[in-house]
Amino acid sequence: MATTIGRTHLTVRLGLAALAFLLLLALAGAAVYVAFHKAPVVLAPPLPATQTLTVTVTPDQLAIAMQGDHFYADYADGAPTTLRLTGSVATVRRQPQHLQLQLRTAVPAAVWCDLGASTADVAVGTTVTVEAPAKQVERLRQPAGVILAHCQLATVP
Repeated sequence: MATTIGRTHLTVRLGLAALAFLLLLALAGAAVYVAFHKAPVVLAPPLPATQTLTVTVTPDQLAIAMQGDHFYADYADGAPTTLRLTGSVATVRRQPQHLQLQLRTAVPAAVWCDLGASTADVAVGTTVTVEAPAKQVERLRQPAGVILAHCQLATVP
């Protein structure tokens, strides 16, 4: 009879151990299920590649940034940027297929806008607003300054 009680006791212990193992296995399975079946994370949609930032600057700010060698870090590094400048026309230069305007500055550096084949009638002393892609701006060495390629008149006089 003692052996029967010993066996029964052993059987109960093994049964409890098996039950504990199954319970542990069920908890692990539930944890895996929850980990891999969480609600999806919704991220904001990426900005379209064509979205452009418009930055308004003065001709003086543009000339100073180029002279100080921080123009590209300030305006042309990163997202596509359009520069918008308003200024008084100091010089009008008409060449075949190019209309170029020099905007008046208070610093010893020229700011030129190349309007391409534009036929706009712009006179010296006129106040204009122009826009140009920041990555299309080049440094001028002699005389010192900048030239904005692919300019467009935002306001036509």
